[in-house]
Amino acid sequence: MSVYHTRDSYVEALFEGIILLPRRHISAELRQPTFSFVPSDSRRRLIKHTKYHFLARRLRELAHLSHSSSHVYIDAPEKVAATRTPSTAPFEQRSEIRLRQDILSAYCDEHRFAAIWVTDSYRFSERAPEEYDLDIGRKDISGDGFCYFHHFGACDHVARFRMRSVSLLCGKRLVIPSAS
Repeated sequence: MSVYHTRDSYVEALFEGIILLPRRHISAELRQPTFSFVPSDSRRRLIKHTKYHFLARRLRELAHLSHSSSHVYIDAPEKVAATRTPSTAPFEQRSEIRLRQDILSAYCDEHRFAAIWVTDSYRFSERAPEEYDLDIGRKDISGDGFCYFHHFGACDHVARFRMRSVSLLCGKRLVIPSAS
């Protein structure tokens, strides 16, 4: 499963990833779609951005992972446990890290965490907001185990001066539920 994915181009800025939270904080976290989870606790960090390692040390130790290359971790039975796909296109910066779900579940159980999938996605367009059949403004959507908001309106992003409208989708979804 993808635990970290970014893509940045002139028409899109995307972040998707797994965030770990203490199970006791899940209900409060899912009440509103804004982000409040910048982790200061090193046990909650899955990703490490270095030249060789891309998974946190605690996760690697718990799952007994070894570094096969700068893009692959393997487990003790020598199965692929995690992969990193770097950007290859010059016009688009892209990065993705995938981790086997059984390893993520074991790590969450060990530290009593819940895994939340989050997204922060911007799409830009040269068309004016009035040219779309969408309401301008923000709309919040929530349900059992998820919450999102969608904002649509005029674009005032300086670096994207040709773009006239922007759509933002921001939200969270519970992936690995807390134990009862």
